Amino acid sequence: MDRSITRTIGDELPKETARVRELMKANVRLALAMMESALQRADKAMIEGDVVAMIMAYQDLKGFEC
Repeated sequence: MDRSITRTIGDELPKETARVRELMKANVRLALAMMESALQRADKAMIEGDVVAMIMAYQDLKGFEC
């Protein structure tokens, strides 16, 4: 006898929305960490007066978009 559980859209859709919301949170944390790291590199470059590092940091920062 087949004892598999019948899944319905009413059961599965809330699970998927919860999963995607968790993914969004994880991606936001990752994006913020990447931005903070880029800002720290820019600060370091400016403090040290490292023009090459400043140019690289500038390019990194320009890569962030809304």
